[in-house]
Amino acid sequence: LVFGQGNFGCFTADTKVALTDGRNLSFSELIKERKKGKRNFTFTIENKEIKIAEIKNPRKTKENAEIMKIILDNGEEIKCTLNHKFMLRDGSYKKAEDLSSGDSLMPLYSRLSTSEDSANPKLIGYEMVFQPRIGAWNFVHILSDNWNLEKGIYSKKTGRIRHHVDFNKFNNNPDNIKRMHWGEHWKTHHDFTSQKHKTDPEYRKKLAEGRDKFWSNPKNRMVYSKRMSDRNLKNWKKEGYRKKMKKFLSDVNKEYLKTHPEVIEEIRIRASNTMKKMWKDPAYRKLFNEKIVAANKKRKTNLTGKKKFLNICDYLIENNFSINKENYEKARKETFNIKSFTTFRARIANIYN
Repeated sequence: LVFGQGNFGCFTADTKVALTDGRNLSFSELIKERKKGKRNFTFTIENKEIKIAEIKNPRKTKENAEIMKIILDNGEEIKCTLNHKFMLRDGSYKKAEDLSSGDSLMPLYSRLSTSEDSANPKLIGYEMVFQPRIGAWNFVHILSDNWNLEKGIYSKKTGRIRHHVDFNKFNNNPDNIKRMHWGEHWKTHHDFTSQKHKTDPEYRKKLAEGRDKFWSNPKNRMVYSKRMSDRNLKNWKKEGYRKKMKKFLSDVNKEYLKTHPEVIEEIRIRASNTMKKMWKDPAYRKLFNEKIVAANKKRKTNLTGKKKFLNICDYLIENNFSINKENYEKARKETFNIKSFTTFRARIANIYN
């Protein structure tokens, strides 16, 4: 790190500075952007702790000044005035002209986060910097969030989620970080994604390619299937969940059949064919007969038989026939073709029983 406060000397215009938005710009580029009103932020260090600092006034300070070149062990070069002070690894400062081969400068180590850096699986691929004082890695967007809190841009009460305003997780400028609550954050990303779906064909294409690649892997299908199965089994053990889902599925099916009457006929035909096929099995006929007999014994009346009986009675009344055994049996055999209609005697006996 070579950024400091006060009279620290100068760099040449082509010296590049690491910015919090992921770019590396030269001082001449920083000057041009500042003239356009662009705010840029870089890294600084206080008490061996990496923090965020705003580059407030990059400008030309000297002309034809005597400069020297510092060559680092990674091959990079820094050209600056002789009096420019560098922070050493122990936190002290030394002028460029006093540096010796082997002096260890305070480093700025950075890398992208992995699944091991956070319990949140979504925090992968975010920029991190190494904190030399505590020997740990920090997320840069959290450092920018701390800068906003210190400057009073917002308070912790604003929310727990740190959101990148432009949806670019590599742009960690403090003015691109905003705090919000979970619900607001979810809705923000939902609206953004929905808009991209509608207006960006390339985005839809990449999503489709990603899905095809994921599901073409048998291992991914197996892992996903097991995860969903375990989750459903766990949820189904909860009484409240079962009750809610039964009602939901029932309502969905009723609404679907209501708007698709043709499906009802398809289900009827399929069920009829299935029953005919199963009825050819003697074991099934015996089992089904036993179930019917047992169910009828539990009921005070055979509702299906009663309905058919009343259908014939209605027919007799509509055609001005008396309801008696002779007329009933004649209508049952000649008009209704029997079709499992109970006899007059059996129905009357059931009524009186």
